[in-house]
Amino acid sequence: MNPSAFTRMAMLTLQRPDRAIAMMRGLQLPMADRWAALALATVLSSILAGLANLMFPSQAGGASALLVASPIVLTVLQFFALTAAAALMARVGQMFGGHGNFPDALLALTWIDLIIIAAQAVQLALMVVLPSASTMLSLATLALYVVLAVRVTTALHGFSNPFLVALGMVSTLMLTGAVLSVVLAMLGLLPAPEALP
Repeated sequence: MNPSAFTRMAMLTLQRPDRAIAMMRGLQLPMADRWAALALATVLSSILAGLANLMFPSQAGGASALLVASPIVLTVLQFFALTAAAALMARVGQMFGGHGNFPDALLALTWIDLIIIAAQAVQLALMVVLPSASTMLSLATLALYVVLAVRVTTALHGFSNPFLVALGMVSTLMLTGAVLSVVLAMLGLLPAPEALP
């Protein structure tokens, strides 16, 4: 896909996600190709994160700094995170009457990730000439991701109310985060809460 076709498809995804989903389904890509596309997206994302860290060294420490400094770990984590997100997108949507499935959810999330990677590359280039606008550019990219995620999920499952889809996504995210916190705490990977005096 050349840059012009990529831009047209990205705009179509934003404006008419139902048509974009129909086009992706029409490709009838085998699962091997979908996994390969996901792997490519995560590798590109890690490369971009490393490049951004070289150009604008982060002052943050802890886990985030460790991930950026370990591109292989970052790539693997992103791969499994997107896979889990695709599984949730498919399963939760089906629970509410949607007709999306895991293979299509995986492809849709991979495509969203590629669009965001392109947006972040543009953001990185603009930050070179407009460093003071970094916060605004980051918020714009985040807003783009949220809009794409909601609209694509709505189209994937054939839903008609994006607001309810957004509400469902937030609820699923909060519930998943709570469950993960409990599991990690039980495994001793999170510090136990301090007892009140």
